[in-house]
Amino acid sequence: MGLRSVSTVVAFLLSVAMWVLMPESGFGQSNTSFSGTDCDSYTRNIIVTACGSYTWYGVTYYESNDNIIHTIPNIDPNGCDSIIILHLSIVHVPDMVIIASNEPVCAGEEITLTASGADYYFIGPEFPLPGFDHPGIYSWSTGESGNSIQVTPMSDTIYTVIGTNYSGCSDTTEITIHVLESPRGDTSVIACNTFDWYEHIGITSSGEYTHLFSNPDGCDSVVTMHLTINTPTTFTDDTTICENQLPFEFHGHTFSQAGPQTGTTPSAVTGCDSTWTLTVNVNPLPTYSDQTTVCENQLPYEFHGHTFSQAGTQTGTTPSLVTGCDSTWTLTVNVNPLPTY
Repeated sequence: MGLRSVSTVVAFLLSVAMWVLMPESGFGQSNTSFSGTDCDSYTRNIIVTACGSYTWYGVTYYESNDNIIHTIPNIDPNGCDSIIILHLSIVHVPDMVIIASNEPVCAGEEITLTASGADYYFIGPEFPLPGFDHPGIYSWSTGESGNSIQVTPMSDTIYTVIGTNYSGCSDTTEITIHVLESPRGDTSVIACNTFDWYEHIGITSSGEYTHLFSNPDGCDSVVTMHLTINTPTTFTDDTTICENQLPFEFHGHTFSQAGPQTGTTPSAVTGCDSTWTLTVNVNPLPTYSDQTTVCENQLPYEFHGHTFSQAGTQTGTTPSLVTGCDSTWTLTVNVNPLPTY
């Protein structure tokens, strides 16, 4: 085989090997060597470090192995085989665990979450056994770092941590912290004169009052009451009506004659009953009778909307500008005939 032919075969082998023989996953390096005379054998060494497992040419490896051999037959025109030697180191993947100092908890109670599992590592027999010489890196969903954090959940909360060990392998785990229900919040009350609330008896002043509640789970909670104390109002009044307006109604009370009455009326504003005293005065309906004489030629005769077309008597009512009550009148009209000569 001439020099030009040998160069061509070598170039072909190198180009094919660079595409076929690269590792499938993981991270590492490789080197290549040639041996033989008539059939140029191609040998490549690959060093790979992987987290947990490594798949190479359809086979998955879970343990380190410094001498995994794979042969690719007839890789060049002369029928020579190519040999690949894989030097594999399987790195320990963190087995993450979170432990809570207390769970479940009361709302607002501070607890400590401690993560472990990323402080151990293992690359191969030439490295030390697992230990704490190389602490792992812990990244929490709260944005904090470190293997322990303090949290104060107000409701059920999921906390997540990512642990990365000395070899760069990571694992994620989470924990749900359950928060026990407890009474909480504020309340507003409007009362009249006095109010009783738990240990606060006979409150007569507006203000804020607190009470400590405890549930069966032992969770305490302080509730604040915003209290407004209103004072009942009292008023006295009088009114005058006409006799024909009896019976007279006022807030459910009936006046059948003149006189005072006392009662209470709920207030939508203060929440207290208002006490009232009302005196009703009754004006009698005035009545009067009269008569008049007109001449015959003055017919028809008009009086407060009534028409007299002849002599006679009519009765009607007229509003009084003084008492506001209608006056009843009776008028007799006499008609004198016109004299003739």
